[in-house]
Amino acid sequence: MDLQKDLTYQADIGDVFGMLCDEDFRKQVCEATHARSFEVSVTRKSEGATVRVSRTMDAPEVAKKFVGDTLEIVQVEEWGEPSADGGRTADLSLDIPGKPGSMRGKIELTASGGTVTESITGDIKVKIPIVGGKLEKEIARGVLAAIEEEGRVGKRWLAD
Repeated sequence: MDLQKDLTYQADIGDVFGMLCDEDFRKQVCEATHARSFEVSVTRKSEGATVRVSRTMDAPEVAKKFVGDTLEIVQVEEWGEPSADGGRTADLSLDIPGKPGSMRGKIELTASGGTVTESITGDIKVKIPIVGGKLEKEIARGVLAAIEEEGRVGKRWLAD
């Protein structure tokens, strides 16, 4: 199932990239999304970074039969060096260790007229016959809600 969401920030691209690579920001997002527990790490490399967020969340009601009461979700973003126009791109993966669900995608940061757009795209896959499609929709709903919450936290972060 395809997923796409754009977030817009009134900031410059360096500030948005810095925020996305800040462990305290990522911890605030985990708290805002009601993670039961979480671990965050950011490893800088050259002009890029690897961001890893592992969080335990309550499983959606429809998925509990298949996954139990909670889900561990591991998110990894591999940020490369800036492009010639200053934009940024990351390879994005979301995995549910030990479960048949995942997402692969991209995050792109582009600047225009004093704003930065963070575009998140991905393809969600759940490899369970018959109910996989229903679970993909449920996962997409949860991922979109988390992205929207990240956007709210990000706007407050950048305003401070």
